[in-house]
Amino acid sequence: WTFSGGKDASDFYDLFGPTINSRKGSFFRTSFSKTVDKELPIKMSTGLGIYGGFEELPDFQDRVAAYDKFFSGNLSFSHYKARRTLGSIDQEKGRIASLSFSSTYVPHDTSTKKMYTKINGNFSYGFLLPIVDHLPFWIRTSAGYSLVGDDHSMDPNSGFGEFYFGGFGNNWIDHQGIKRYREYYTFPGADITSIGATNYVRIMGELILPPLRFRHVGTPFFYLNWARMSLFSSVLQGRDMYSYTNDGEKMIRFKNIGVQVDIRLVLFSYMQSTLSIGYGIAQGYIDETSNWHDFKPETMISLQILD
Repeated sequence: WTFSGGKDASDFYDLFGPTINSRKGSFFRTSFSKTVDKELPIKMSTGLGIYGGFEELPDFQDRVAAYDKFFSGNLSFSHYKARRTLGSIDQEKGRIASLSFSSTYVPHDTSTKKMYTKINGNFSYGFLLPIVDHLPFWIRTSAGYSLVGDDHSMDPNSGFGEFYFGGFGNNWIDHQGIKRYREYYTFPGADITSIGATNYVRIMGELILPPLRFRHVGTPFFYLNWARMSLFSSVLQGRDMYSYTNDGEKMIRFKNIGVQVDIRLVLFSYMQSTLSIGYGIAQGYIDETSNWHDFKPETMISLQILD
């Protein structure tokens, strides 16, 4: 079991980049996790939360919470069976899967919905290419379905039942993982949470190139250990999907391509950090004009502290 709570909780790492985890308001959360099958394996986790005074959605920055008091609950199952070969840096083959259910209860007047439920599933499969050692290719898929009604566009609280996408998700100084572009809610090349949808399907292909290892770069107190490059591209589309250009034109499906280079830094022989540099380009399809709109390219630089 875990318990957490706070009022106007702040996050130190919000000072260093575009991703903001701090939220104005009070909250109390509790969660429970357990391995339900050790052979497969399958892990279950569930949680409940109470929120008050929130101006933005807890999980998506810059998205307004039209009603500031609400309750949330979630139930998820995850499966992880990925492996690596001797001398590799990242997982190279296997499968990773998760399925989650989440609901938000908004106790407002009876003129609109009170319960907003979402289902999200993710599945990744990786294998080694028989060209050189340590050359894995991963297919990463994700899908989401929201149980909002057809009239959700008239509901001021519909944001509780939508999915949002955009950005690499890394801050300049960070601690939450370097491969954030693999998460379903990121989309390098587009602004954070700039793409919304009630239902979606996303498919990503990722090629991880063999790592480059360094033997004599640095000093005994500070040196470089290895560097690796990942190439990725994804498509994202679904029902009621939207994002808008500066001219107000609506885009309904999206694609991107990107690259990320990670460099392992070692301080005092055992304190490890990772410097990541990424670049992403995204496009959105405008149905009215049958044209693709280019988002402003995104450059990401992030230092993962003591990972």
